[in-house]
Amino acid sequence: MFILYLTPEPYSPSMLEAALIDKYKSTKGCKNEKNGGDTCQWSGETSEKRLYMTYVASCASVVRAARGFVEDVGAPAASKSGGLLDLARRSENNAERDCARLMVNQFELGLPIPKTKLDTGVPDDDLSVPVLRLRDWVDFLVRGNHTHILVGLKKPNWKREEAILSAFWANFERQFPTHPVFESARQGNLDLGKTFPMVFHGDEGRGRKRLPFLVLNFHSVLGRGLQVHSKKKPGWIKMAPNYHGHTLTSRFLLAALPKAAYTNEHGHVWESLMDLAADEARHMFFTGVTDLISGRGTFHMAMLHICGDWPWLADSGGFKRSYRNVQKHKTRTKPPVGICHMCAAGQIGYDFEQLNTDQPAWIATMFTQELFCEGFDPSPFVRIPHVPGQTGALWYFDVFHTMHLGVCKYLLGSCLALMSEVEPGSSIDARFDSLSCRFIRWCKESKRRPHIAKLTKELIGWQVQTTFPSGTWHKGGLSSVLMDFVEHAYEANKGSWPRMLQSAGQAVVNCNAFLRTLYAGDAWLSVGQAEKAAQHGLDFLRCYAGLARIALREQRCLWVLQPKHHAMHHLVLYLWNCSRKGKTLNPLCMATQADEDFIGRPSRLSRRVTAQPQQICNRVLGRYLQSAYAQWVKAGYIIRPKHGTNKVR
Repeated sequence: MFILYLTPEPYSPSMLEAALIDKYKSTKGCKNEKNGGDTCQWSGETSEKRLYMTYVASCASVVRAARGFVEDVGAPAASKSGGLLDLARRSENNAERDCARLMVNQFELGLPIPKTKLDTGVPDDDLSVPVLRLRDWVDFLVRGNHTHILVGLKKPNWKREEAILSAFWANFERQFPTHPVFESARQGNLDLGKTFPMVFHGDEGRGRKRLPFLVLNFHSVLGRGLQVHSKKKPGWIKMAPNYHGHTLTSRFLLAALPKAAYTNEHGHVWESLMDLAADEARHMFFTGVTDLISGRGTFHMAMLHICGDWPWLADSGGFKRSYRNVQKHKTRTKPPVGICHMCAAGQIGYDFEQLNTDQPAWIATMFTQELFCEGFDPSPFVRIPHVPGQTGALWYFDVFHTMHLGVCKYLLGSCLALMSEVEPGSSIDARFDSLSCRFIRWCKESKRRPHIAKLTKELIGWQVQTTFPSGTWHKGGLSSVLMDFVEHAYEANKGSWPRMLQSAGQAVVNCNAFLRTLYAGDAWLSVGQAEKAAQHGLDFLRCYAGLARIALREQRCLWVLQPKHHAMHHLVLYLWNCSRKGKTLNPLCMATQADEDFIGRPSRLSRRVTAQPQQICNRVLGRYLQSAYAQWVKAGYIIRPKHGTNKVR
C-alpha cells in the first residue's frame, strides 16, 4: 500500500481522490464507480478514526488545501497546474469573493449571464436582489449558437430548428387559432420559425434551517424527451417534452432568494418579481433578441403557461378562488366562493365532486367569472399575450402534483387499507407486515426500487379507522411503484378479492393506463392517443366516484374526495376536447418533475453560504452560474479552449 497524501485537514484527501478519479475514470483498469469523496465521509466515531467527504467544502478550505499542496510539491511543480498558485494566494478572510473572482472573472468558469438588480420601486431599499433576466439568457444562447437547446436538439441545425418550431406552431394553431402569436406573425412582427414556446415555473425549495427558498425559472416546452434509452429514432421534425438531460442545461434561472427576502417588510419584492417575469415574457414576445453575429434575424418567445404546484399557482396569480377555499365544515355561514380559478366548481350548484361525467355542471362556467379579488390589482401576468377570454388558462394544473402527489396518494391510501384487510393476521399491524413483505418481495422480483423500508398504517395516515386513509409520502416515485404493485396484485388476486377491492383494482388499472398513455407520447399526442388517455381518465374518475358512493352507503371513511380530483378532471376534459381538433399538446410538457430537480440545486447551494439574505442571493447566483457552466461543458454545449488560448467556443 502506498500513502499518496496524509493530512488531518478534512477536505484535502477527498479533493485529491476526486481529482484522480476524474482524470483516470476513463482509463482501462480504473474500478471507481463514483466521482470521489464518497469514501471520505465522516464516520461519526472518535477523532482518531474520522473520515471525511468534500461536498461541504468551503472556499476557505479550498484555499488552505491549495496552499498545503503548493508547500508539499513546491511552487515550480505547482505552476504546471493552471491556476493552482493563484488559488493558493487567495485570502482566507474573504475566500468566497476571491475564489469567485479567480474562477469566474479570470478563468471564465461560469456562464456569462450578467446579474441585474431587481427594480422594486422602493427608493433606498436596503435589500438589493440580483436577477438573471430572460433577455440576457436568450442573448447568450443566440451569441453562443445554443438555440438548438430550446427545441431539444443536441447540436445546432438552423434549418431543423426552424422546421421544428414551424411545425409546433402549426399544431398549436389548430387548437388555439386566436392566440396573439399568430396575428403577430401575420403582421410580420415575428417569425414563427424563430419563436420558442416557453413556460414559467416557480416553487419553494428547502433552504437553510429548512426555511423556504424561492426559485423561479423559464424553460422551453420542447426538449430531449422522456425516455433515456428509447430505441425509437426521432424524425427530422422532433418534438418531445423537456425532461432528459441535466436541468442546469435546460432550465434558465430568473431569481433565487430566501423567504426573508420576499415576505414581511420585504413583501414588495414578491410583487416586483412577478412584474419582472411578466415584463421579460412581454419583451421576448414583442421585441425579442436579434442575432448580430450570424445574421439569423430576431428571435422571440411566447410564454404559454405558468406551471407549478397549486399553492404556487394561487400565490402567483392572486386568485379569488383556489383549493384554499374548499368547504371544511358541514355547516357554512356564507356561500362558498369556489375552488377553481377557471370555473365555478365548489360553488352552490357546481359540485367539484361531480366526477362521473364528461359534462359536469361547472363546464358551462369556464372562464366566465372574475379571477381576482375586488379591490386588488390583477396579476401582472394578465399582460402576457394569451388566448382572448381564457386568462385563467395561463395557470396550468401540473400532472405531477395533481396525480403522483395528489390523486394517486388518495387512491393508494384506501387501496392499501383494503388490501391489508385480506392479509392474514390478528391485528392491523400484523396484516400490514404481511402486506409489506409481499410488496418488498414484488419489488425485488420486478427490480423496482421500493423507496421505503416497509408499509405501515402510518404511511397512509390510518392510525384509526375513523379517518380517511391517504398517502403521507412526498416522493412521486413511491406513488408510481405502489400503483404498479397494486395493479399486479389485482391481476393476480381479483377473483378472490371483495367487491369494493375489485373495483379499486380496476380504478388503479385505469389510472395507470391514463398516465402510461401520456408518458408514451411525444410533445404532441395524436388524436388516438389523446382520446385513449381521456377515456382512461374518465373511466378512472367514474370508478372512483362510484367507490366513494359505496363507502358513503356503508358508512366507511374511504375514497376521500379532494380538490385535486377536480384538477385531474380539467386535464382529462382538456384532452377529450382537444382531441376533436387534431393533435393535442401533451400535459407532461407543463409537468414539473424536472423543475423539482432544478429547484433543489439552488436550494442546496443556499444552505452552504452566509445567512444574510443579501449575500445569499448574490452567492447562490454566482455558484449557480459556475455549476451550470460545468454541466454545459460536460454536455458539449461549451468547448473549453486548449491550454494557451483565451477564447471559449
